Amino acid sequence: MNLDRGEYGEIFRRTFGKSRGREACRQGWHRWEKVLATKAGAIVIHAHGAPMPNLHPTDYWAFTTLGPLRFLARINAVFLPQLPEMWLEFTRDEHAAKLLATCGQNPRQRARGFIQNSLVDGYVTDLVIGPTMAGAIAWLLSSWEEMPIELSAYHLFGYDISYVPGPSGQARMFNFRAVLNTTPERLEGMLDMRALPLSQWRPPQH
Repeated sequence: MNLDRGEYGEIFRRTFGKSRGREACRQGWHRWEKVLATKAGAIVIHAHGAPMPNLHPTDYWAFTTLGPLRFLARINAVFLPQLPEMWLEFTRDEHAAKLLATCGQNPRQRARGFIQNSLVDGYVTDLVIGPTMAGAIAWLLSSWEEMPIELSAYHLFGYDISYVPGPSGQARMFNFRAVLNTTPERLEGMLDMRALPLSQWRPPQH
């Protein structure tokens, strides 16, 4: 993943606007520096206290991306049905509810806001936030009223988030493009986030 501080600062500013200051941006950048230093391509969701399951062809992958920022989670098939409920349990927590109240006006907006904010803030490998991001992604897709999605049919699922520039003075906008793939190519290569089959990000024109 190629990421420099200037590019990160621009993504941070577009996401949070003036609601977050320079210190918050600096802390987010430091979290991303640690992520990049570990070279951890993905988190692996498994039972607390249990050993990490080995990579298996039946594994599922949840992801989100915003520019060069990537989140990727490997999920053993047995845990896939539990992901949406993981998110709902998180939303019922009193502290979490206060956090989510700042992310949107309705449950779906709050889930999207949580995913994007956590990604930009660099919490992609956090032991609590990381799995919760995967749960939010799964819940959003599986509860999509316009086109109900059976997640078990897709071994790669998630969102490609893009900034949508608009007229001066209007609120910032982001597009969440759902990406679903039944048989992602080179599954073994997905531990490297750069191998995700997503379009190349290009900064919007100014």
